[in-house]
Amino acid sequence: AVVSTQSTGGMDRAQKIVFGFTPETDNYGIMMYYRNRLIRSYVRVGYQTKPNNMGTGVVGIIECDYLTPTHNKQDFDNNKQYRSTLFALAQKLNDYWNEKCGDLDHAPDELVREIVPDQLWVQCENPRCLKWRKVPAHIAAEDLPEKWFCKDNKDLMYASCDIPMEVDELEQDQEPYIKTFKKRYKHALLNVV
Repeated sequence: AVVSTQSTGGMDRAQKIVFGFTPETDNYGIMMYYRNRLIRSYVRVGYQTKPNNMGTGVVGIIECDYLTPTHNKQDFDNNKQYRSTLFALAQKLNDYWNEKCGDLDHAPDELVREIVPDQLWVQCENPRCLKWRKVPAHIAAEDLPEKWFCKDNKDLMYASCDIPMEVDELEQDQEPYIKTFKKRYKHALLNVV
């Protein structure tokens, strides 16, 4: 998904957001990064702020280099740009939820628990590296050690911290996200009238 934000010069910029589901029921929300540093984690927006199960399990990641972090890098300045970003994130998260879960008032517990990632990634624990690496499909998340380093990678092409981070094939070939839920909903309304 892409969110439109205003840069400091007043021009609209498109920002990429990655959404997915987590099997955890307590840890979900938006991860907000500034220059590859996590500033805010599990920020709940949109449906996630309501007292129901809608939005439960949805995790999003956005790189917010256009926002200004506070002096201690623990938050962002609460200005118009930040608030408009949260508003846009709420709309995109709601669209994603509607697309994946339809008109349900809340997701069934089975849906949240059964969703598994298409590809498992793990981050190197070396503080000078911190690169993300793909895990081969035959390895489950439970089989990974508590602390994982690039040297532990079974894919020898990426078994060193000196090797650049691999590119996600899905990202390279991915077409722009099309909001089919809203189109179906509008079409249904037009047919009812």
